Amino acid sequence: MTGWCAVTGVRCPRRGSRRRIIFLDECEWRTLSADLITELGLQQGDLVDPDALSARADDLAPRLARERALRLLAARERSAHELQERLVDDGFEVTIAAQTVDALQRAALVDDSRLAEAHARTLVVHRGLGRNRVLRELARRGVDESLARQAVEALAPADDEIMRARSAAPRIAREGDTVQRLACRLVRRGFAPAEAFRAAETTLGEASRPDTEGA
Repeated sequence: MTGWCAVTGVRCPRRGSRRRIIFLDECEWRTLSADLITELGLQQGDLVDPDALSARADDLAPRLARERALRLLAARERSAHELQERLVDDGFEVTIAAQTVDALQRAALVDDSRLAEAHARTLVVHRGLGRNRVLRELARRGVDESLARQAVEALAPADDEIMRARSAAPRIAREGDTVQRLACRLVRRGFAPAEAFRAAETTLGEASRPDTEGA
């Protein structure tokens, strides 16, 4: 695209998105972040030189991507994968997003190992979830499998999982539960089926045992 062009559209692809699709002379030109649009002062109806505008956007993008990343991290800690995906979703190019995340990792502002340990502790200690569920949740956050397993093993060793299942079972048991229902509930919480059934049998067996104290 050469010469001067009119900005004929600045469109948001979906509600709540920070990505903006720019149309010049009714043709789709580039996707930019809302932050870049604001910094450029770009509005529908403007006459622009596409090459000059593109060069200016490329110059501004690294700073604005870092500022956006820091705001996201201030809200909550994120994995490198999560942060990069969010920046791309916000309209920054993949290369800029990757470079931004890499710089934040070098500055220890993004640390997947630290995030894995903290998130695993919340899920294991405070929510009482099983290893499988914790690993799925960490994978959903974009944590590398090896880091996730290290964090889970430190907090919930495989050899202790049956005891943790037995501890969780009474807390989630309901009146009239069968072994199968309680075990299924434990499986959904991340315990392996065999451990879940053993814990459910133990819990319901103890609940049905007659109280002989004082007899």
